Amino acid sequence: ISSPPVPLASSIVEDCRKQRAGLVPPDRQSPMAAYMWWFGKAYPSRADRQRYLQSLIEKKPITDANLRLAHLLLGGKFANLVVTTNFDDFISKALTLFGETHTVCDHPHTVLRVNPERDDLQVVHVHGSYWFYDCCNLDSEVKARASKTPDQPFAMGDFLDRLLLNRSPLVVGYSGWEGDVFMSALERRLRRELEINLYWFCYQAANIDALPLFLKNHSDVRFVIPDESPKTLEVSSTGARESLLAMRITPE
Repeated sequence: ISSPPVPLASSIVEDCRKQRAGLVPPDRQSPMAAYMWWFGKAYPSRADRQRYLQSLIEKKPITDANLRLAHLLLGGKFANLVVTTNFDDFISKALTLFGETHTVCDHPHTVLRVNPERDDLQVVHVHGSYWFYDCCNLDSEVKARASKTPDQPFAMGDFLDRLLLNRSPLVVGYSGWEGDVFMSALERRLRRELEINLYWFCYQAANIDALPLFLKNHSDVRFVIPDESPKTLEVSSTGARESLLAMRITPE
């Protein structure tokens, strides 16, 4: 929901490829693995990666999608908590533009301050934000954000486990990279049934193909797509065919 003006991960990969022309990546990389590998090669230090992200995000205009999301949050009917893997602060800026006070968390050390039971609006950046060098981009950083350590017994994954225990997210603008802290927590939660269906909004019907089987095979997951395909989709994955329930939406 922040593109444009912030480039997607695929565009960042292409930019990093140009900077490190001649490097040969490992075979059969997933999109997430390719992003991490090329980003680490082009920008080997945390400070380098933070400055690069800052150059992509800082002073860029708030996108229409973030403004609309903020407007939905102001109504108080859908949610009061945004969990994002994005590094940008567009949703926070949009809420501020509308005059709405809110709490922002971008590190496990402060996530205990987030209380979903409160009525005020809260934003959680599970991988950090572009403001600080400890935002998570590489494989080791993403895994560390999801793990527990002696000095950090309550990890971001613990927060998401607690959050998803009796809530079903509305997922918007997210490609669902397997292995990150959100998808790991969601996979754990989907090992049992949901009280309320999970709704996953896709930019186009073809995006469902790339999602993991634990999502596509779960009876309580619904995919919402633009009005471009039939209601029942046949999606191929690892040689199997699954019948998925997808709802169509027609833009106003």
